Amino acid sequence: YGQMIFFAAFISLLMVILPKVIQRWWGCMPLAGSEKADLLRGFLAEKGFRYRGLLRWPIFEGRMMTAGIMGIVPRYRYLLVSDSLLEALSIDELKAVLAHEMGHARYRHLLFYVLFFVGFMALSFGLADISIYLASLHPGFIELIAGDDTRSVSLLYVIVSFPMLISLLVYFRFVMGFFMRNFERQADLYSAAVMGTPIFTIRSLEKIAFLSGKSRDLPSWHHFSIRQRVEYLVKAHQEPGLAKHHHRFVLISFLIYLVCISALGYLLNFGPVKRHMSYSLIEKAIHQQLIKEPRNVDLYLSLAMMYQQMGKERETADIYEKVIALDPYRAVALNNLAWLLATTTEEGLRDPERAINLARRAVTLERSPGFLDTLAEAYFAKGRIEEAVRTIEEALSVATENRGYYEKQLKRFRKGVGSRE
Repeated sequence: YGQMIFFAAFISLLMVILPKVIQRWWGCMPLAGSEKADLLRGFLAEKGFRYRGLLRWPIFEGRMMTAGIMGIVPRYRYLLVSDSLLEALSIDELKAVLAHEMGHARYRHLLFYVLFFVGFMALSFGLADISIYLASLHPGFIELIAGDDTRSVSLLYVIVSFPMLISLLVYFRFVMGFFMRNFERQADLYSAAVMGTPIFTIRSLEKIAFLSGKSRDLPSWHHFSIRQRVEYLVKAHQEPGLAKHHHRFVLISFLIYLVCISALGYLLNFGPVKRHMSYSLIEKAIHQQLIKEPRNVDLYLSLAMMYQQMGKERETADIYEKVIALDPYRAVALNNLAWLLATTTEEGLRDPERAINLARRAVTLERSPGFLDTLAEAYFAKGRIEEAVRTIEEALSVATENRGYYEKQLKRFRKGVGSRE
């Protein structure tokens, strides 16, 4: 969670203050005093639109006919207009263009883009793990990336980055592209509403397409075609309820996206899929190392504890048996196997009598509250309630942490709840 929250906060902060930096970087300057400039500023003031500055946008030396808006908060919000657009459009058409950009602010489209970036990051973290997991299925992968040479590090970067690059292209092309097209439609509808008629919005679209040499019928990944935009504006003018229908469609689409991205992000980053992949990678790495060090007790202990977390009780018991065979005085293995044999519900594995013997050996080596608790649990599982109570009382007397847990154990033993024999 921490990484995602940090990234979301960082991106949000960046989106707030970055426009002030970008407008300088791009060489944008306040729109010089002219009749058009004054009329446009008056239009913005009349509509009560809050912004920091109306700027001249020298994109492609001002030859590109375009306009834009930057900034989530009014203090750092800028409206950008290129020179060629100022020259080509009439004042009413320019007002319609600015009203379109106002629509992006009205519907908080820039804030949605922040959420889309955060959504992609939530996916990308999980996809990186999936990439490594799938690569680990190939024989020799663990050994290859475990090397210290530059080739191993480069290979790991390629494995992680290539699927993320593909997912980035797919995500932006289809997911963000879908919302960007519909956001532009929302802004078109807002422009027509502000102007009181779609005529000036349509004229600006047609004129920009004609003078730019663009086809009216050619859509882009983030815009509907000019023909589609014009036809929708005409239809919305004829059917007043169509605009509300579109806004509702966008809202429902976003809610569906939010549910899907949240579920997928949780599944990939925190759900059982994530845990399975993590455990699988650790298991492969440990087994690979055990080939080189077949008598490494610490590796076996790590494997047993991982199996225990996964709920693989039979495999856990087998590994602890190997540890005890290699090192009969490894107290942790004695204690953990004793706990497993005393608490498991698997009839073929449950063995309270042996659990008592193992726990006694562990306590002989280290008389800690945790080991005493295991011995008490083994006594309790065997039905030896008085010995269980005495042992847990000793554990409680020496415990400096988790005393609440030991007190609950004592109450349970005294009540005899859960005793099997």
